[in-house]
Amino acid sequence: MKMLIYDGSQAELRRFFPTENDPCRVICRDDKIHSCIGCGSCWVRSPGLCPIHDDAGLITSRLAETDELYVFSACVYGCVSPFVKTVLDRMIGFTTPILELHNGETRFRPRYEERFRLTVCFYNRVSGEEQRVAVDYIERVGRELNASGTQVFFLDGLEKIREVLP
Repeated sequence: MKMLIYDGSQAELRRFFPTENDPCRVICRDDKIHSCIGCGSCWVRSPGLCPIHDDAGLITSRLAETDELYVFSACVYGCVSPFVKTVLDRMIGFTTPILELHNGETRFRPRYEERFRLTVCFYNRVSGEEQRVAVDYIERVGRELNASGTQVFFLDGLEKIREVLP
């Protein structure tokens, strides 16, 4: 199964990335997604399940069923857009609160053995320094979520997505 996170609307996405023939969970700005409140329930009280009742409440369990996670976002100061950052923050339940040392880096222990590939497409023009910061950020997100690999693309527009994805 694929999961796709996009910081625009579903209709806009369908113009550039049709998924009718491809089973794919889509999370976009049309969904009601609230910010993480940092309560820790997804870690301790109800592992993997967020107590916030919105469209991202089951994001962790759905991520465990995902083979490929695609993120389409504007690059904002070397990071993903605020909407995408909110969605990524809600994925904290994919990990446990137990810290481990990996290659000199402290990370949370993964909750699930399942791994997915993380592919991020930034679709606006950014400077070389901003690209470097964005790649570093995405690689860290991938390591924290125990992704099997990460890819980062910088495109001149959303319409170029099909050129880099299968």
